[in-house]
Amino acid sequence: MTSDDPNQYPGGSPQPVQPPYQGGPPGPPPPPGHGYPVYGVPRTGTEDDALGYWSLGLGVSSIICCFVPFLTGVAAIIVGCLGVFAANEGRASNKVLSIIGIVLGAASIILNVAGFAFHLFSPLLSFW
Repeated sequence: MTSDDPNQYPGGSPQPVQPPYQGGPPGPPPPPGHGYPVYGVPRTGTEDDALGYWSLGLGVSSIICCFVPFLTGVAAIIVGCLGVFAANEGRASNKVLSIIGIVLGAASIILNVAGFAFHLFSPLLSFW
């Protein structure tokens, strides 16, 4: 071999070759149900994911229905808190929807208390 040969290694010995990447962290796999795929199958929605959807729906309805905010607004806050706790424990994957439901429920309660305090709803209540 000559010095112009591209197959010749400097020093006469081949360079070490890294094995191909196998994926995943080294060590044992995480326990099932903690947000990681189990046996290569991604985690799907659970019944705790419904808490986020319920919180969002109750929050939106508490904003739209201006005479029943205490019923739906408080329910949106309670269900949203349960959804956030479930997401923090890894049992749900839609924490953002729960937070939005909490914010909408609280906003509707605050707006309606201010509306009744300043008599903004008195023309509407005269029909009742």
